[in-house]
Formats: sequence, C-alpha cells, structure tokens
Amino acid sequence: MARGYVKVTPRPVRTGVTNFFGNLGYTKTIGNDIFQGHPLDFGSDVARLVVNTTVGIGGVFDPATRFGLEKHDRDFGQTLGKWGVPTGAYLMLPLLGPSDVRDAFGLVPDRFMSVEGQINDPVVQAGCERRGQNQRSCEHAAFRQGHRYPPTILTRSYVTSGFSGAITRCTVTPGPMTRPPIPTGSPPIRMTGEHRDLRRREAE
Repeated sequence: MARGYVKVTPRPVRTGVTNFFGNLGYTKTIGNDIFQGHPLDFGSDVARLVVNTTVGIGGVFDPATRFGLEKHDRDFGQTLGKWGVPTGAYLMLPLLGPSDVRDAFGLVPDRFMSVEGQINDPVVQAGCERRGQNQRSCEHAAFRQGHRYPPTILTRSYVTSGFSGAITRCTVTPGPMTRPPIPTGSPPIRMTGEHRDLRRREAE
C-alpha cells in the first residue's frame, strides 16, 4: 500500500501531507521535551510549531527548518526509556504495525499531548493514522532494501534498533557477522528452516 501511495502521489503533495499531520502531532514532542529534561529544545520546538502553523500555512510548508529551528522526534516511549523502563516484548499491533510493550504503553499519553488526539472528526483521525502507517511502511521498505535476511528478522531488528537509537542517540556501524566458537563435544545444533535460508543467503 505504501509503495502504491508513493507511485500515484507527487512528491510535493506527499511532503505537504506529511508536514501537515506532523505539525498536528508536534505538541507531543514539545511535551516530551519537558519530561526528558530538554529545556532548550522545548523553546526551539515551541517556536518551530508557531512558525510552521502561521508562516507555513497550517504546517503544510516547513519554513522553520530554513530558519534554523531543528526538528526533533520525541515520544513517551522514549521518555520511559530515559526513566529506565525496559522495552519489554516485541509486538505487532493491529493497524499500527510493529512496536514493543514500552512504546505501546506510551501511545496513550502521546495521544493526549497531540492536537490530532483531540480531534473528533473521523476523517482527520483516519488521515493521521494512514499517514503514520505510510511513513512507517516507507521507512521499513527503505530499511529492507539491500538486505537479504528474512522479513521477520529485519522487522524486529528495525523496530528494536530504532527505539534504542532514539534513546541513546548513538549510531552503530554494522560489521561482519561473527559466531561464537562451539565447544568441543557440544551436541549438534538444530537449525530451523529460517536459519537454513539465512545460511544459504550468506553463502551466495
């Protein structure tokens, strides 16, 4: 669905739609600036919201970036991570896609902190949900390009690495995969079909 949306919709239109709905939910980032202890980012994000809402015609355009106001992406799941709450189990949420227990719990306060969460119009709510799905699908598709591992492994890796990176603010450079040595006399390891496919792709 995300690929079809990209094919039939011109890039300027996609950018405007993304900017508009992103601006509606930007109060969520502002609220989490406070919870995560970023007072300077809080002031910058408030200014960014005001500039894009007024000069940017409701957020369709993004003049704040040209004015040097950096965009941040913070949610309550990241806030819980900074407070020391573990991620919990990997989840696949209906309509929302992959997540984990901590981030799924953070969706509730995020909704109350965002403007889009206070809108009762079902058309606007559907647009917000669809925009989020398309954005996650496009990011996931881009992540999968060039990888030869099974989709289930890539999805879980994409989700967990994305959440952890947002909290730690670090970049991990992928290197060659290594396996620990198997002690002499150890029983044979049973390989699932997915593991056999992975080994076959590595050998190609």
